[in-house]
Amino acid sequence: MIASGSLLKYLYETQKNSLEQISAIHPYTTGKFMVLDSSTRRNLELVETLREKAKRGSLLWVLDKTKTAMGARMLRSFVEQPLIEKEEIEGRLDAIEELMQRAIDREELREYLNPVYDLERLLTRITYQSANPRDLIAFQSSLSMLPSVKCILKDMESDLLKEIYEELDPLEELCDLVGRAIQEEPPLAMKEGGIIKDGYNEE
Repeated sequence: MIASGSLLKYLYETQKNSLEQISAIHPYTTGKFMVLDSSTRRNLELVETLREKAKRGSLLWVLDKTKTAMGARMLRSFVEQPLIEKEEIEGRLDAIEELMQRAIDREELREYLNPVYDLERLLTRITYQSANPRDLIAFQSSLSMLPSVKCILKDMESDLLKEIYEELDPLEELCDLVGRAIQEEPPLAMKEGGIIKDGYNEE
């Protein structure tokens, strides 16, 4: 709690905004994961090889067929922090098994995820008002994939995929807003103008 308070104080002082995007803080506990020390990680070659220190040849390299930067980061965290709770492990395996069995749905999901940009990083830029117009178009084109992703997840039966379906907000209004407001191919810099579509708003 003390560390969280100190971190928030630091953010208030350096970011100069209300930080209203931080709605909750969740404690990180090692009890949920298998603790692997650095020598164990190295010897198991989880994310890099022992000799060349390269991803190629590691366990992560074999497993990583992710389509998005967010998926790649999530998979890396799964490899580096294996679950130890039997119920959670089985829940994840049930979801994997279902996706393995539903090859057509899986390939469709991969197609929809392929054009999705790094939403976590885009959101950070937008929150701190450092995003450029092209970031907003990347954001909008990524959001446009969400309804299709949600539609595929609708028929999934495993608990984990059902939970993702229920929690996934397709953000159609936000996607539509950016689509109506921003030119399809805006300039990179704000000062160049030509960002807002004609007729969107007189002001």
